[in-house]
Amino acid sequence: DNPAVFREAYRVLKPGGRMVVSDIVLTKTLPEPVAQSLSAYVGCIAGASLLEHYLSDVRSAGFRDVKATVKNAFDVLTMDDPIVSAAVASCDNEEVDLDDMKNSVVSATVIAYKIQ
Repeated sequence: DNPAVFREAYRVLKPGGRMVVSDIVLTKTLPEPVAQSLSAYVGCIAGASLLEHYLSDVRSAGFRDVKATVKNAFDVLTMDDPIVSAAVASCDNEEVDLDDMKNSVVSATVIAYKIQ
């Protein structure tokens, strides 16, 4: 529950405090079969938030000067991870454009400040 976590982080920080979080986020919505895949959820893909929603949750908690840096994009089609590979393989029989999600899973670092 990211919104609750960000609200609590905001609550406990002193004014002028900084929050730095690294997380796996999405740059675009996953195809429905992947989003509903238990393997993708266990592999931390299906449960990831869209980056724009993630940043909105941080701002909604009260943080200001919110900045995100995308560090790595993960090619989920060639990852050497059996859980992620199982999620991708489960889409073989579906009409899903897997290339569309190729680099949509990224690692992002978010920095935000408690101004007041």
